[in-house]
Amino acid sequence: MTPAHAVFSVDEHRERLWRARAALAAEGFDLCVSVAPETHYYLAGYDSWVGVNSPQALVFSTREDDDPVLLVRNVDIPLARETTWLGNVRSYHLHAEDVAARIRDIVAEKAVAPRHIAMDLQSYALSARLFQQLCDALAPAAIGDGTGVLGTLRIIKSAAEMAEIVKASEYT
Repeated sequence: MTPAHAVFSVDEHRERLWRARAALAAEGFDLCVSVAPETHYYLAGYDSWVGVNSPQALVFSTREDDDPVLLVRNVDIPLARETTWLGNVRSYHLHAEDVAARIRDIVAEKAVAPRHIAMDLQSYALSARLFQQLCDALAPAAIGDGTGVLGTLRIIKSAAEMAEIVKASEYT
């Protein structure tokens, strides 16, 4: 499915996700629970920065056959439908549902008992409280910092990204 307001193609995002899985697996991670809006945009096309105010998560294992899940606030579902290629988008009600428990349940569906979970520990979207709640909810799995692995992927630009950079530079 190509969303109405996608900047990049579904194939571009699938390639990025494939590279993310390989890089995370090489670092010993079984699964990723990304809370960073920049990672959500890069891997899923989800174009939202409300993660600073309300938790969001992109959950995927390092297995190729895994269907990534994007968890957003219920009021952000229309934005997700307009920007992300993912078919599995779920929602929660802010302050009415336990986000960490929702993420734990999504992880449990992944048919992998993760021992080492990557998370964007250096993200401004990850509060100390949410981090503690996720540690408790995802125990006994260890949570490790995937910020460097995921951030490094964004440094090397694809042909599609370079074309957008050229287009943007023409405006300046």
